[in-house]
Amino acid sequence: MPEVNPVTETARLEPISPYGGSKLMTETMLRDTAIAYPLRYVALRYFNVAGADPLGRSGQSTRRAGDPAALVAGAGRIREVLGW
Repeated sequence: MPEVNPVTETARLEPISPYGGSKLMTETMLRDTAIAYPLRYVALRYFNVAGADPLGRSGQSTRRAGDPAALVAGAGRIREVLGW
């Protein structure tokens, strides 16, 4: 479990599940590829992409939570901000 809450971007990366391990492995592969080739990337660490708990106890509870179109639009905005 995290040493502090909320977890910061500088916290040690120690996944506690296979899902977390696979996300970390993907970030590592992106980093290594960017070192070897001209690749620029952004890794988004969503808490819960799919939305909130049905009872509203956790997760994103906005009207468009988990809407694939909203996620794609958000990625487009990131490219715009970074000038890609």
